[in-house]
Amino acid sequence: MPARLDGKIAVVTGATAGIGKATVEAFCDRGATVVGMARRPEPGAALEAAQGGAFVFVKGDASRTEDCERLVRTTVERYGRVDLLVNNAGYGLPLGRVESISDDDLDAIMGVTFKSCFAMSRAALPVMQRQRSGVIVNFASFAGVEALSHMGAYGAAKAAVIQLTKVIAVENRDNGIRANVLVVGSVGTEQSRDTGLEMARIMRGPDFVPDPTRPPGVFGGSRMEADAVARAIAMLCDDDAAEVTGAVVAIDRGFSAGWLASTALLLRSGQLIQQT
Repeated sequence: MPARLDGKIAVVTGATAGIGKATVEAFCDRGATVVGMARRPEPGAALEAAQGGAFVFVKGDASRTEDCERLVRTTVERYGRVDLLVNNAGYGLPLGRVESISDDDLDAIMGVTFKSCFAMSRAALPVMQRQRSGVIVNFASFAGVEALSHMGAYGAAKAAVIQLTKVIAVENRDNGIRANVLVVGSVGTEQSRDTGLEMARIMRGPDFVPDPTRPPGVFGGSRMEADAVARAIAMLCDDDAAEVTGAVVAIDRGFSAGWLASTALLLRSGQLIQQT
């Protein structure tokens, strides 16, 4: 039976594309009302039209503290509460070795990927504490739990998100607030495709031309669909998951459990007959 979110008021960042859009759709389908933020107004207006009164779009940049605070304030003014917060906004490019990442690149990656989670949580937590209820879902990546070359800045940002989520869960254990973080693998979104292509060029050379019939994953392998991740988010937000907090939940087809290392060993030993 699908998770139910009837009557819940949800806030989602990065709401108009990829996993964010899939989350909005999954939440609305399950009875929630969603207020979502993204930088581009056109996809926001289209999603509003598609979801009717179940979705409200707020234009803003999740890396800006004032926009995060405005998003929460708008939600409370309109609906009186914030039940669910999904910090989906993230940014991982450019890739590069630590010594090649500029201050501007570092600020951009950390701003969207980590600072936005901190600022959104900081704005929403007082509301949830007054309610004595709420669920926060943050996004990490296998790059936040595995040391991956050329992903130092992005991996550090995602590792920080994991620790932040655990601290929020511990600090709010007795406030009726839950916080969990998803370690997400390669997903069929525009951002994931861009990251996969960039990594493929690093690994195979600047002249690499991808096969248009099989876009590369970040390190090969098949991609998940965004709606599969959205369904998992809905389950974590359901009241049936009331005892789940401070958890690091992997949705990456075994990547962070050791799939990459295992596959590399099999390839080197000549034992890998078929890759699925």
